Amino acid sequence: MCCVYDKPYKESLSQMANTLKVIQSDETFEQRLAKLNLRNVMARVEEEYGIEGADLARAEELYGKFLTLIAQRGDSEVSYAPPRIVDLVWHTHITDTRAYARDCDYLFGHFVHHVPTPRDGFVAEQTAPLSTHDYFMQFDSYKRISPAMQVTASCGN
Repeated sequence: MCCVYDKPYKESLSQMANTLKVIQSDETFEQRLAKLNLRNVMARVEEEYGIEGADLARAEELYGKFLTLIAQRGDSEVSYAPPRIVDLVWHTHITDTRAYARDCDYLFGHFVHHVPTPRDGFVAEQTAPLSTHDYFMQFDSYKRISPAMQVTASCGN
């Protein structure tokens, strides 16, 4: 079987077709993100982590900004650690694999993989400040979440 970037050729063609659909779409990324239904994800975040009210709404908003950062950077693999509250939402979203795959295809045109440890051998704590810095430089939003959620996730899973 022919391979492209160590992936089966057929899978790569499918991924390229999805990317092309997103590129050719009349919708902007922001419009697609606004249509994304995270109701079930956020209900699970509330149930599993006890985040509620304004913090829950803020968590969803920050997750949307994280997805925007992924789109702007063109990432297909994310090995950096977002802020903890965002990481909780992301992990919850990922565990509904069908919905997560569908949402990635819709937003980005390809699946966004979670890479628990960086490929270059550095530990997560060494790479996390860069992404946290990128995140907060992009979105001045850290101040409005509760202090318990204002830490970077050192994601090992």
